[in-house]
Amino acid sequence: MRPQLVHYACLFISLNSIVARSQPISEKDVIGEWHRRDRFVVLLLSADHTYEATWAMGNGMAKGTWKVHENRLTFAPPKETSDMVGHLETLRIARREGEVVLAPARQPPDVHWGPLITFERPRVSRQVERAAPAPVRPAGSAYLQQFISGDFELVHQTKEIDSSVLALLRRKIGSDPRLAEPDQPFQLSDVVEPGNNFPYRRLVVAGHQQSLWFIKYIRGGFAPYGVLAIFSRAGETWQVSFTAFGESKARSIADIRREVELGKYFPGCDGGY
Repeated sequence: MRPQLVHYACLFISLNSIVARSQPISEKDVIGEWHRRDRFVVLLLSADHTYEATWAMGNGMAKGTWKVHENRLTFAPPKETSDMVGHLETLRIARREGEVVLAPARQPPDVHWGPLITFERPRVSRQVERAAPAPVRPAGSAYLQQFISGDFELVHQTKEIDSSVLALLRRKIGSDPRLAEPDQPFQLSDVVEPGNNFPYRRLVVAGHQQSLWFIKYIRGGFAPYGVLAIFSRAGETWQVSFTAFGESKARSIADIRREVELGKYFPGCDGGY
């Protein structure tokens, strides 16, 4: 994602571009600082086999020990918080274009996520190219200002959302546009249990006023995140006027507004639904 997870999802890069070395990689190849390509996670591997990982948006950290075995980097975290809980288990040490990278040990359900959650060494040129995204601010969008300050009639079931708005959202989502209801199970992680066919998204809350709708839902997978989409109407036609992604915990409109104002949401794009 422009270095955001979702924005990079707009730019498909095949997992096949990452090719593991045939010979073992030594521990010295992995010691040091690593940045996940979406810029959300910074990982520091120390020479004493301890590590520290932090979530860039301040939503969690992990500390523990690491080891290398047969081109696999495994973690044993004694302490994890918030979004980092269970986030680091095993990474595959590979080479891409002659450089060592740390790739997912298993392929995510959405194949285009693979490169987004790959760790690379930080480089000055790429830091300029992928500078950490600035959070959205109400002052930057009239539609977000309306969401923050307006009065909305809230709904908590997909059947209560305007059918044209919901249809537009489903078209934007594309494959598997199902939305679980707030009280229904959905595929929160990337570990799919045998026999499960849950939607990857779950509605949190929606609301409307005059010619405006907003929908907040959670997108599950390897790194779950919340999506805030605002729709406006011009004549009889609805359009997506604003999208952002970020925290996945807030359930009420008051809490979502507070998280927006705290800088917990970042600009979205068509690949992030």
